[in-house]
Amino acid sequence: MFATIPDVDFLPAAKQQRIESFYLIFLMHVFLILVAVFIYRNVRKNYRLTQNLQENQMQLIKNERMITIGKIGANFAHDLKNPLTVIKGSFDILKMKQSQLTEFEEKQCNKIRDAITQIDYLTRDVLEFSQFKEPKKEEISLLDSIRNAIDMIEISDNIKIELPKLYVKIKADKIKLQMLFANMIKNSVESIGEKGHIDFQIDEDSKKARIIIQDSGDGIPLEHTDKIFEPLFTTKQKGTGLGLASCKHIVEQHKGTIQVKTNPTRFIITLPKQ
Repeated sequence: MFATIPDVDFLPAAKQQRIESFYLIFLMHVFLILVAVFIYRNVRKNYRLTQNLQENQMQLIKNERMITIGKIGANFAHDLKNPLTVIKGSFDILKMKQSQLTEFEEKQCNKIRDAITQIDYLTRDVLEFSQFKEPKKEEISLLDSIRNAIDMIEISDNIKIELPKLYVKIKADKIKLQMLFANMIKNSVESIGEKGHIDFQIDEDSKKARIIIQDSGDGIPLEHTDKIFEPLFTTKQKGTGLGLASCKHIVEQHKGTIQVKTNPTRFIITLPKQ
């Protein structure tokens, strides 16, 4: 018997077929990778679109809620403010006519005065929140605005306020910015209680100014930091829950941002200069 001699063309053909198979497998892998990348990018894009849509819907709901609360609150506060003015004026006249008051009568008068002041504060808080007019911008000093806000509030002599050293000017609505700082200071005063301090710091770059407000109060619990700017949210026994919501609204009207940080608790307001 004789051994079979292999065909000389068999080995090159098998090798060529194997190369073509590997090349086809490689192309399939590349194709699958490209399909996977395409699917991933589209899923990611759709996720972002869905997320943006949800955020826009939530923001729309919040805006509608704020407008509704503002309208109802403004009507209520306006109707309450007129009789409150009459009560306050009548009380002052009656007290002036009494030349001498006993210790008990003086104590009761002070209670009435404190109650009137508290109601007046609440009505002003609601009215300030309900003002949705666009800001009328002019060049103002942040330091002067803070000083004017301090003059608007009754602050104990035991609470010291450290003013910023830097003199920075921006374009903003003068009245709204004073309301912003007044609400921030009132929030700090209520947090501090009888004795403490409030520190203001300002820094800037070519486009923005940043105001940092820190006080010696008890601070804000970490679980509340996501809610404190929501309308009607409050942890205090007194108050409307509109003060910080009003601050956020004013800052956003000026195309700025407001944040709260913990350990220690401080508010950071960023406003554009123009």
